[in-house]
Formats: sequence, C-alpha cells, structure tokens
Amino acid sequence: TAVTDTMAVDAAAQKEAAMARAEELKIEELKAADELSVSQAEPEDIVDPKHYSIQQEKIQAEEDRRLAEAEKKKEAMRAKIEALRAEFEKLLETNALLPGPEQLSREEFEVDPELRVLLEKEAADKVEEARKELAWESEKKRIGLEKLTTAFIDDIAVEHVKLAAFRAPYFVQSFRTKKLTHEQRERIDAVHALIVKEEAKKKGKEGDGGGQAG
Repeated sequence: TAVTDTMAVDAAAQKEAAMARAEELKIEELKAADELSVSQAEPEDIVDPKHYSIQQEKIQAEEDRRLAEAEKKKEAMRAKIEALRAEFEKLLETNALLPGPEQLSREEFEVDPELRVLLEKEAADKVEEARKELAWESEKKRIGLEKLTTAFIDDIAVEHVKLAAFRAPYFVQSFRTKKLTHEQRERIDAVHALIVKEEAKKKGKEGDGGGQAG
C-alpha cells in the first residue's frame, strides 16, 4: 500500500511538472510569435511633406556640404581681397606723403592697364546684355502705365480736392470731374452756334422793325 501511495504521489508530481512545462512552452511560443509579427510588420508611411526620406537627407546633406565649402572659399577670397585692398591703400598713403617729384601718378599704380580696359569692356557688355534682357519687361511696364494713365488720369478735368478750416468744423471740396468727350464738345459747340444764330436773327428782325417804323 505504501508503495502504491508513493507511486501515486510520484505520478501526480510528474503530471504537474509536465503541465507546468507545457504552460512554459506555450508562453515561449506566444512570445516568439509576437516578436515575429513585430519584425515582419510593414513600416508606416511618412505623410509629413516636410520630412526627408533617407535618400533625400543624403542629397540634402551633400548639397549643404557643397554650399558650405563654396561659402568658405568665398570668405577666403573676400579676406584676401580685403588684405590686398588694405595694402594698396597703405601704398597710396605712403605715396601721398612723398615729395611731389617723387610721387607716382595713379596710372603708374596699374600693373596691367590692358586688364583694366578689358574688365571695363566686360562690365559694359554685361550691362548692355542686362538692358536688352530687361527691355521687353520695361516696355511692357511702360505700356501698362500709359494705359492706366489714359484710363484714369488723362480724362480728368478736376481732381477731388478737400479744404478744411483750421478753427471751425467747415470744409469745401471739389467734385472729381471728367473732361468732356469729343462728341460732347461738338454738341455743345453746335448748341452755341445755334444760340448765336438765333440771337442774330432776333437782332435782324428788331432792326427791320425799327427801320419800318422810321
């Protein structure tokens, strides 16, 4: 009986251990499945238009580096030019302190006069080229201004003007009045001519009446 009880206890313990192991295996399996699903999950799309992609960030970084190098070279060239300008100004000051006969003329400071002429010609050519490029735009603006002036300014006879008193709440003002059109002026002239004609007829009749009475 004791042996039977011992065997029963051992069997129960083994069964409990097997169940615990099975539970552990199940938990490990679930964890592995969860990690697999996370690793296989598709990345979310980037919807922010301001966010750079990896390739765009590389391109932008390269562009920024190139611009930084170019700006660094420009700064170095500017510093060199400033140093040469300062040295040249110092030479001019030293030359100005010399006695008149020993002084050099400004033209003598030119190392290569032909270079100056060439640079001036290049500058003039660039100015002329820019003038030609802007000629069309300039003419467009001029014509537009002429049209606006014709439409809103040229036909104005009297502008609106307002004059206010300093010590009283009174003011006078003019009315913005347009000029008469050609047709309107012709009609007014015709009316005036008709009035003059009628007055002449009237005077003529009065003259005839006075002569007959005499």
